[in-house]
Amino acid sequence: MGMSAMTESGFKLDQLKLIASQPERIIDDLVAVLMSLTSDDEETRAWAVDCIQSIESLPQSKADSIAGLCEHNSDAVVNWTCRMLGKAENVDAFQKQLTQVLLNHSCITARQTAAMALGCVQKASTETKQGLEVAAQNSDPRLQRLAKESLEKIG
Repeated sequence: MGMSAMTESGFKLDQLKLIASQPERIIDDLVAVLMSLTSDDEETRAWAVDCIQSIESLPQSKADSIAGLCEHNSDAVVNWTCRMLGKAENVDAFQKQLTQVLLNHSCITARQTAAMALGCVQKASTETKQGLEVAAQNSDPRLQRLAKESLEKIG
């Protein structure tokens, strides 16, 4: 993708509209689509969400390319990155990043999404189980419920 189609914060609105019906393009340019969530323009952010929501599963190489965004300063970017990692071919590879968000992120929505994504893990690490157990005691009722549900799923 040429740099002209991207702003510093991701794709411009016209570019998002162009790729919205092309899941393979969205996956190819997923970092840029996620970065579009930082746009000041509400419509741009809405189109970025539409693009991201159309992805049903994420190839491992693309999941690898977005994992670092779990540390981004935008709550929306972290939240949607966690959601995408939950759709990765091998969610297990991202337990560390997801557990970090679950336990340490300032945004409760991102923490809730990380809890859901961890429910897709096949072989949970000790840290993942402990993180979910801590989250299951959180004062936020939704985070509690999601963490408990994920603990049940991963056994």
